[in-house]
Amino acid sequence: WKKKMVSIINTHQSYVHDTKFDYYGQRVATCGSDMKIKVWLLRENKWESQYEWKGHNGQITNVEWAHPSYGQVIATASRDGTIKIWEEPAKSYTQASERNLRKQREATASSGASTTKSLKKNVMWISRHTISEIQKYPNAIINDIKFAPQHLGLQLSVVLSKAKILLFKAAEANAPKLETWKLHIEIPVQLPEKKQSINCISWCPSRFDDPMFVIGCEDGKGRVYSLKDKPKLIFELENHSSQIHAVAWAPCLGKSYHLIATGSKDGTINIWKIDRKENTPVLLVTLDDHKQEVWSLSWNVTGTILASSGDDGKVRMYKSGIPSKSWTCVKEMAVQHHVHA
Repeated sequence: WKKKMVSIINTHQSYVHDTKFDYYGQRVATCGSDMKIKVWLLRENKWESQYEWKGHNGQITNVEWAHPSYGQVIATASRDGTIKIWEEPAKSYTQASERNLRKQREATASSGASTTKSLKKNVMWISRHTISEIQKYPNAIINDIKFAPQHLGLQLSVVLSKAKILLFKAAEANAPKLETWKLHIEIPVQLPEKKQSINCISWCPSRFDDPMFVIGCEDGKGRVYSLKDKPKLIFELENHSSQIHAVAWAPCLGKSYHLIATGSKDGTINIWKIDRKENTPVLLVTLDDHKQEVWSLSWNVTGTILASSGDDGKVRMYKSGIPSKSWTCVKEMAVQHHVHA
């Protein structure tokens, strides 16, 4: 908890809509209204711009890393109605390029120039596929994208503003082919007529349970679906007074239950406990420290610490105690600008 916060100097020319760490926490991908994607690398406790490129013909609202077993792959979603799959060539960051970048850093440091701006982007990411099927749904907006857990194969989930969940799957022979993606499953969601938007999605990470995910909806409810045999709504999470902006399914290492967190426009975070045998949700606690809209939630790898951010411009970290209904804010960090995910 005593580690110093390391900031990324934003070089986007407009709003940043999404930021995501890679699997190892050594790189960050960002995207924004300037239609650019940027990849940052952590070196010597500093974030350096590694790659940047124009990715879409509209503002880019979401970016997501695939599991590294599939290579260095990211997906981006845009207001232009498309999702793109990008791959970094396997040999794009060799020891030779490391030496070149080191020399450039030394040269720019001695000249007083900006190291970040001077780093050479050696190899651009390659666009492997464009998913354009979303354009078949009139006036639908892509609100969130998430890759499925590794054990389910290379699948990408997409939630739309028009009460639809779409699952796309990469074609497979001996290995997934990034150049070929097909719409695998379409799930219509029953929502109130004037509150049709699905805002966010999070997958159950456990390989020992049925494939499941939770969505956060405009009507203030979380909905959990199982994909066993066929898609099925198994229960709802109902305790918010306004729409849900963020959902996060916790890793359940060694636990007999699941934890799901939901964050809402009403300024609260709900943490739900789900028995793994009964699949019945119980509300453990409601956290209201933000007092303003909650936009982002994320669990640590053991599912014991929850991080949140909101319109109050603060990141908070909550830790579970004994009993499990006891959750304490153990860290609060103020940031210069409001944090939206």
